[in-house]
Amino acid sequence: MRIIGIVSGKGGVGKTTVSSNLAHSLAMLGKNVLLVDANVTTSHLGLSLGIVDSPVTLNDLLKGKKISSKSDFIEYRPGFYILTSDIMPEKLKGIKISNLKNVVARIAKKFPEFDFIILDSAPGLGKEAQAVFEASDELLFVTTPLVPSASDILRVSEFVSKNKRLNKLGLILNMVRNKPYELTKSEIENFTGINVVGSIPYDKKIKMSLTLRKNVVEEYPTSKASREIINVGKRLLGIEPVKKVGLIEKLKQKIKGFYLLD
Repeated sequence: MRIIGIVSGKGGVGKTTVSSNLAHSLAMLGKNVLLVDANVTTSHLGLSLGIVDSPVTLNDLLKGKKISSKSDFIEYRPGFYILTSDIMPEKLKGIKISNLKNVVARIAKKFPEFDFIILDSAPGLGKEAQAVFEASDELLFVTTPLVPSASDILRVSEFVSKNKRLNKLGLILNMVRNKPYELTKSEIENFTGINVVGSIPYDKKIKMSLTLRKNVVEEYPTSKASREIINVGKRLLGIEPVKKVGLIEKLKQKIKGFYLLD
């Protein structure tokens, strides 16, 4: 079982959307996945997927409630389960976010059939984010290709470097437009010291899927964003995605083959 925290230096970079779609992708690839909304103070994972009521929330577990069976989770699709946080402010009373590590450990012990537990963290370096660092074994960073976002990632990376147990899986660039004002993949890798494992293009299909309360990999599986998110999932499984060959490249190969036969 792999316990992966998905973190960011600041809000607004699409971390929750990436977390949800990546978890969904891993389930599509045949894995059993639990996605946990660990951003208890500003929870919106459930709302983004049209989940308005959950049998048990992370808030309940942080207060000491026990999970009795997998039916306590939301089964979004076969192999893809979700543990939401409560959106009602009064449900924050009595919560000890420091209990997150123990909650995740209990879930992992009770349900060893999960291949992945994905923790959607709060952004930054607050108590919620630090609780995710402690509960995770591996981290994936999410940022946009802009200087302020990359700078925040650097701060988070330096902070978690103190924890030698944590494995930095890599960095996912989100909402990439390939504009001159954006940092390139190599520039971000040099700046943060973290390898880029995915570059998700800006795609209107993501906004369309959010409006429908769906994941883009489910609603528009052939969109540019979906293909790259699924590729990140494959890389986590040690599968190198097949590089798509464009029309021009195909023509070049045919011409090259023609001359070789001559």
